[in-house]
Amino acid sequence: MSKKILKEKKEDMLVPPEKLLESAEALIKTKNENFFRPAVLESITALEVFVRDLIIKALEKNYGSNVRKGVEKRTQFSFEDRLDWVMELATGKTLKEENKMWSKFKEIRSIRNKIVHAGMAIHYEDAKKAYNLVKSILGFLLAEIEIPRFLEEYKENIEKQIKRKKTLIEHKALEVFLQRKFQEFKIGESLMEADMEGYRPDIIYKAGDYKFIVEIKMVRTERGRLNLFAMVKNIEKILKRFDLDKIFIIAIMPRGQKAQLITNSKKLVLLTADII
Repeated sequence: MSKKILKEKKEDMLVPPEKLLESAEALIKTKNENFFRPAVLESITALEVFVRDLIIKALEKNYGSNVRKGVEKRTQFSFEDRLDWVMELATGKTLKEENKMWSKFKEIRSIRNKIVHAGMAIHYEDAKKAYNLVKSILGFLLAEIEIPRFLEEYKENIEKQIKRKKTLIEHKALEVFLQRKFQEFKIGESLMEADMEGYRPDIIYKAGDYKFIVEIKMVRTERGRLNLFAMVKNIEKILKRFDLDKIFIIAIMPRGQKAQLITNSKKLVLLTADII
């Protein structure tokens, strides 16, 4: 049997992170103390698998498939080193510089060490906490690496469709497509009916306690332009009011207006698609 076939069979046998999380959740729900230790280990393994795959995908996109072997050697270091590398790749900061995520990781590491090194009993609260902490970090990584890349490609496809059809695509069609695509990100869940005081973004996504929204803005009129500019200007207030970690906006607007959109918020990702 060739090495290529063996490699493909090995990859087919790998359990994806969302399945590991489902397994961890099922074990926790039994409330059987004998299942809390494996539930924590399943949660942590989900994070390790996700990080490993993120590193390879991100580097392959920039440098081609030849980096896979080098990456696999690099990721034989401690999981903390791997996660540190992914954080820096995603945000320009190391894990320890992302204070909120570093705090969450230390809590997970503490629970894991209780199991692996101290052989201590794990209670329901520990297992549930580890599960939620892992989902929060996964949500962060998803929002920092996977979602921006996907939305950038999505935005480019919108521009191609507009140029090809010589007309704007209806907002509802874009919204429905985006909602379907987000159902493929199985780390968290889309909260389509979430209570946001009458505010209805196109996508509300939550993983653990990490929450972000995605908005498509069709800027066809002066009123639409002013509404978009007001939203960007008040982005920090929106983040705080709705307890959001990040906001993604795809603004479909005339090319000449893009330069007027200015934001210093690191929690806002603003992508603009040209109408003309």
